[in-house]
Amino acid sequence: MHDPNQDRLKVPAVTYFRTKRIRLGAEFKQFLKENLAPGATLFLLECQYTWLSSHAGERHIFQFGGKGDLCPEEYFQNSQQIADFLQRYRSDHQQWNPPAPNGRLPESEWGFEPALREDVEQFAREHGFRIRRIVFNHPQDLSPTMKFTPTCSQTVFALLVLLR
Repeated sequence: MHDPNQDRLKVPAVTYFRTKRIRLGAEFKQFLKENLAPGATLFLLECQYTWLSSHAGERHIFQFGGKGDLCPEEYFQNSQQIADFLQRYRSDHQQWNPPAPNGRLPESEWGFEPALREDVEQFAREHGFRIRRIVFNHPQDLSPTMKFTPTCSQTVFALLVLLR
């Protein structure tokens, strides 16, 4: 992920690599089996938020930009707004030149990867757990309920707390 808008001050020194679970994994499955009561409910928080992204290889996706003031399409268009932004930060450039996106995929920080649901459903069937899906479109849709916008790590943490 590379976001020259939201992370402008960090871009020269930081590169983000975000990972998304597509499987629970053996350790997490073991943790759930050891810590959940029989018949417990697994909650899946499924944010449907997507972003224009590029496939960079098998299981690798590059996302240019991120949730904020600009919509995904604006990152790929030459505009006066971007030129003014770059000038304000004394950039030598007038526009960004990102790789062309080839689809809308789950947003790197907020979007839910559907392959994880399939693995959770299979695990729940095998071990007698129930599943409750909480599906929402935008990362902040749950904010009035939760008093904050959960990040991916907070979501996993919330699941663990709810499951105990």
